[in-house]
Formats: sequence, C-alpha cells, structure tokens
Amino acid sequence: YKGAGSCRMDKKKKECSICQKAGCSYKCPKCLSPYCSAGCWSTHKTTCPALQSEESATPSSDPSAQNTEVKCAKEEKKIMQSDIVILQPNEKAGLIRSTELRSLLKSKRLRDDISCIDSSKDRQAALKAMRAKNPEFGAFVDVLLDSIK
Repeated sequence: YKGAGSCRMDKKKKECSICQKAGCSYKCPKCLSPYCSAGCWSTHKTTCPALQSEESATPSSDPSAQNTEVKCAKEEKKIMQSDIVILQPNEKAGLIRSTELRSLLKSKRLRDDISCIDSSKDRQAALKAMRAKNPEFGAFVDVLLDSIK
C-alpha cells in the first residue's frame, strides 16, 4: 500500500519544525507540526497560524453578531460530536479481552498504519483509504468492531 509506505518513511525522517532536530515525539494539536521540546513548543505557539487564528478570534461587540457566532459554534460542535464515539467501559473491556486484537497488533505494519492515520490531517479519509487498500487493516477494523459489540 503506497500511502502506508510513504507514511513510514516520513515517520523516520520526522524532525522538529523549529530546530530541525530529528526524532520528534510531539505534534501541534492544530497544525500537526512536529516539535521536540517545551522550548520549541513555546516558539511554535507564537508562529503557528492555526493557533494564532484561534486566539485572535474574539467575540464581536455587536449582540446580534455574538448570537450568530454562538449558533455557529454550537452547530460546529454538534457536527464534530456526531463523528466522535466514546466507548463505554464494557466496550473497552471487550477490546482488552480480545486475544485476536492482541495478535493482530503484533504486526509492525499494522501499528505503523495506525500511526499514519493518527498523524494524518484528515484522519477520517486516511482511515477509509487504509481500510479499502490494505486487507490486513480491514481485517483489524472488523475484529475491532466485533470486539465492542
């Protein structure tokens, strides 16, 4: 699978977006730029366009504009929440008990594919693409879903 291979290559070359040190362990929650330390994070916070636009978005003094902004924010939150499913304790227990999941997760390729999806800017699209193009990953998702039923 081409996408997964290129993701693994990128993972090996990941360097800090601030100091260019190799082997970063952290990423910006907004733009996903890698950074290696608290110092680099502090620098990144002041230059990240995604974080800057979030901080500079201040409520308007016009009451009708504020009302519209609140409605838009609530709609965005509803859309985001509809895509998020929080597992119940019994579902989590099903995942923990699954010996089949443990066995599948021994595959380095599968773990790399999961990391690739996690670091993707569009996780949902990456998940769909990986599931369609990688039979091993598709089988993993099927076992995962069966484990939480």
